[in-house]
Amino acid sequence: MRDDGYGRMMSEAVELLKPKLFFNGHMTDGCYTYHEFPFGTRYLRVDSSQNFKCYGILDSETGEITVYEDGEVTFHLAIGERRWTHESS
Repeated sequence: MRDDGYGRMMSEAVELLKPKLFFNGHMTDGCYTYHEFPFGTRYLRVDSSQNFKCYGILDSETGEITVYEDGEVTFHLAIGERRWTHESS
């Protein structure tokens, strides 16, 4: 997240709520951004514009999130019962 008023406000909210995953779409700085907070929350932002032609899919049955850029897998996050793994190309 950016270090501005909005970014600080969202960081505070995420730290207060401590969700397992904060999945966001926005039009800035590349196809996606992935960050793991010290308190356990994972943050994934996927660009929602046509500049990068990116999209993210959450499979609710398997708990997997895949980010595609122009039809190719560029990031994958598997949410296990107690562990998370991620791969990026």
